[in-house]
Amino acid sequence: MTSPPAPRGRSRLTEPDQALADEAGRRFTGFVAESVLHRSPTSVLLSGAVWEEPAIAKILVSASPLWREAMAREIDAYRTFARHKPPFRTARLLDADERLPGLLLEHLDGERISASRYPSDEVPPRRLAAVLTAVTRVEDWRPPLAAWPRMLDYESRLDRYRRTGLLGAELHNRLTDLLDEAGEPTFFSHGDLAPPHVLRRLDDYKEGDYAFVDWAFAGLFLPGFDLAKLWAHLRATFGARSEIEALARARGETAWNAFRVNLAVVVLQELRGHVGDPDFEADWSRVLELLA
Repeated sequence: MTSPPAPRGRSRLTEPDQALADEAGRRFTGFVAESVLHRSPTSVLLSGAVWEEPAIAKILVSASPLWREAMAREIDAYRTFARHKPPFRTARLLDADERLPGLLLEHLDGERISASRYPSDEVPPRRLAAVLTAVTRVEDWRPPLAAWPRMLDYESRLDRYRRTGLLGAELHNRLTDLLDEAGEPTFFSHGDLAPPHVLRRLDDYKEGDYAFVDWAFAGLFLPGFDLAKLWAHLRATFGARSEIEALARARGETAWNAFRVNLAVVVLQELRGHVGDPDFEADWSRVLELLA
């Protein structure tokens, strides 16, 4: 016995996914879901169309207040992009619903530079150079500061690492001195720039045509925060870290001091979740060399 064909414009979805797709269709006028593009513990991406225009619905499925707050920030981020066009590629906002909560975005054709936050494969040199160029466009953007939150209290974070024993007194003092020299956290950053959040565009592709997704942690940081995140994630790419360090140094002493503070914060955060992992221990050893 064969199953009946799926209705036009819809693919077969599991019953829970179909219920989610139907709810998205009610919230977002004209949206018809066709498939699940990606699923995480916190959200589901539904691929479909709005009046035949390819679209993505990002629906929060976690009940955690932390992730509801993150989704609210991401909705605000895309609304800000709509008001103040950035010099880098993001998906165009089609609709948003705080009650669902969820986003409806244009579907950007592209492939992630890696599906892993810590890819074991190398990013090819030309592609790495293009990604770094795209990242500097993010940091060089000067949107209205009032439109974005300050995402990290650096002093409190360093103090916490000191209290929990991740930082000794001498190193804490060293980072506090660098923080004093680094200026104010007034530079726009993606905030969670891991490889899965960087898309290499496929339509009319030319080297350097990259887009960024997942803006839930975007806001104001010290300069070089996104570079520090990439530094942490691209350990398997030969030469990536030296290129990132050179790029940060080239931006001047203040930017270099800020990058080193960012790097310490990022790597310590990762180290907390991977205690005893030799790769993360090696990362921290390199950070200590840069702080010397």
